[in-house]
Amino acid sequence: MSKKFKKIMIALLAAVLIIAVFWACVSALDTDKGEVVCVGDSITFGVGIPADKTDTSTYPAVLSKRIRHNYTVYNYGVSGAGVLKNTGYDYTINEKLYTKSLKIRADFVIIALGTNDCSDGIWNAEEFKRDYAELVDTYLNYDKRTDVIIVLPPPIYIDALKYNNEILKNEAVPIMEKIAEERGLKTVDAYSAFEGNHTLYADGLHLNEAGAKKLAALCYKAVKTRK
Repeated sequence: MSKKFKKIMIALLAAVLIIAVFWACVSALDTDKGEVVCVGDSITFGVGIPADKTDTSTYPAVLSKRIRHNYTVYNYGVSGAGVLKNTGYDYTINEKLYTKSLKIRADFVIIALGTNDCSDGIWNAEEFKRDYAELVDTYLNYDKRTDVIIVLPPPIYIDALKYNNEILKNEAVPIMEKIAEERGLKTVDAYSAFEGNHTLYADGLHLNEAGAKKLAALCYKAVKTRK
């Protein structure tokens, strides 16, 4: 066997070894991934995003692309869901997704709810405070490792179904901020970030691709470092 051939064989074996070590490290990283659960309504689910882009352009999907090496992101948005239990449309009504969202025992649970509760004839401040706090505490108590992040919903720029932005701005958002403050939780202030920027909406209520990308960026800042 010539010296040249031996050198080639040694180089090939070294390359194989390097590749094997690389994939072993990648596999280890994958198994060590954390998990992020996005709890929310139709904005989280992806209404407003073109049907052929819901796998890539909803805010959880965009967030997933940004942190995919560290976390697996789950989109558990439920269209029409809210917080108020007296409406019959609170998030827990979708028992399957709600149960999944708990059992994952995620590192982060991002709660983006409240928009559907801010409607004339539905809104009740005391009940909203009670029901929102109960939902947050359920996730906090289910697994003590879980960090809950509260999203202050984007402004409402639509009158359909009697949505009321004044309720959202002056009552719901302050309640969410108070709940977060009392529990030492992070908030994502989507209300301020989206205020006055109609170009980020598909219909005045749901976000378009640009809006989803912006919301994902805001949430990314909240999850990139733990408390």
